[in-house]
Amino acid sequence: MTRRAIGYDASVSRLLANAAAYATACVAVLAGCMSDSAAGDAGPADGSVIKVTFDAPKPKVDARVVDAPITIADARIDARIGVPADAPGGDNFDVAYAQEWTIRVSTAAFTANQIAVVINTGTTTLDMSTLKVLSVTDDNGNTDFQFTIPKADPSPLAPGKVHGDVADVNVEPLIRALVPELDDPRNADGTMPVFAGGMTPHKGGSYDIHPKVKLQIGDAVAELDFLVHVTGSGTSGLEFKAAKRVSAKQLPDAGM
Repeated sequence: MTRRAIGYDASVSRLLANAAAYATACVAVLAGCMSDSAAGDAGPADGSVIKVTFDAPKPKVDARVVDAPITIADARIDARIGVPADAPGGDNFDVAYAQEWTIRVSTAAFTANQIAVVINTGTTTLDMSTLKVLSVTDDNGNTDFQFTIPKADPSPLAPGKVHGDVADVNVEPLIRALVPELDDPRNADGTMPVFAGGMTPHKGGSYDIHPKVKLQIGDAVAELDFLVHVTGSGTSGLEFKAAKRVSAKQLPDAGM
């Protein structure tokens, strides 16, 4: 028992000694580190400077912005700003006129005055000095339809205004029904020009004629189509049956 106790004590003593030595070494290492830290890093012995750089993180691209679809509404430049969407450009006008006639019994030449007005439907003033009849045609070889401007008026016609004389008691109600602009008396801009239509001597009997007239103002042309009934029955005379309102077309769309 005594030998075993002595041997055991010796082993323990060696372990304790080794542990103490290891602890001493650790303390020495720590002491050295602390000494270096306190003294500061003097840098390289040759005095050169070591530059330390860090890679800055690259900015993250937001794919939702880059890849966002561009819609037409976002990209469109509205050239109509400040201009009414439905405002026509250039010379624009309408013509309201007595379109359907009936001639009874008589075969003599005749002329009917005050049968049409011009309405400025554009945004620019019309130069009425450019008003002219371009052509008059019909589909009957026994007579010639006539359309003239016996009284012209070169004064300018402002937008929304109505030019012309329809004082004929048979024509005026037909025209006014198609020209609401005349509801305001201020829009009736003068009693000229005077438009007139008629026919040269024609044969008797009953038949229809389909005359066409082209009327120009500035860079626009209006085409007026008439329907004339010739009849050999009834009381002699001329009757206006209906009126029509047509819009001019810009050249060259007017078919000139």
